[in-house]
Amino acid sequence: MDYRILRNDILRSKTITLTTVIFVAAAALLVSLAAILVANLLGAIDTRLHTMSKWPPRRNGCCSSSTAKSPEST
Repeated sequence: MDYRILRNDILRSKTITLTTVIFVAAAALLVSLAAILVANLLGAIDTRLHTMSKWPPRRNGCCSSSTAKSPEST
């Protein structure tokens, strides 16, 4: 019985049905694009935090505390 009601509604108002289908499809598209953007943003933040944790690059132990010399000891 529900199928018959739905079928009659679709046959009577094709414009409203088409508009509703387009609206729902556009909403689904926007939700999926938002999920993709969030995933890309989280990946970019993760990459940025990993590169910042390695900055500044250490060269030949110049910045480590064991090899650093104080100006008074020279």
